[in-house]
Amino acid sequence: MAKIVKFHEKGGPEVLTLEEVTLLSVAENDVRFRVHAIGLNRAESMYRKGAHLQDYTWPSRVGYEASDVVEAIGKNVTGFAPGDAVSVVPRNIRMATYGTYGEVADMPANCLARNSDGFCTQMQRRHGFSTGRPTSVSSKLPIKSGVLKPVIAKTFPLAQIVESHRYLESNQQIGKIVVTV
Repeated sequence: MAKIVKFHEKGGPEVLTLEEVTLLSVAENDVRFRVHAIGLNRAESMYRKGAHLQDYTWPSRVGYEASDVVEAIGKNVTGFAPGDAVSVVPRNIRMATYGTYGEVADMPANCLARNSDGFCTQMQRRHGFSTGRPTSVSSKLPIKSGVLKPVIAKTFPLAQIVESHRYLESNQQIGKIVVTV
């Protein structure tokens, strides 16, 4: 069992609900990871409201960005193992099926990047940001030197997912809105 954010109709932030669900087996090409941090983005809000190009399956999941540690892999997955630190590389992900809002998320293996650099993993766990690039590239970014610093506008716990979306839609933030799990 895991707590997963779902919604059953298009609408405002109040349609988001935190539901206890039974986890199915991991699909053969997917990776299941424990979610520690989620980065909110405008596309997720648009999707929830019905202003996004993706189709819906009810109830629907939501979310593109997340990071933490692999729990299980599908039988066809190579390159990942339980215990690996990973982040989602936002691609053409079908949110209704592969949403990241929740305690765990399943994601196609080709939509994940392994975080072998301890600093990147620590920053992602603390702040939920994703560079959106494989580790071989992201480890060369000037984050360690302090030239690039993630700007976190506000952090919310998962239980406040509705409030986090209200804050996103208020346009008051400068920086990333993070939801911690």
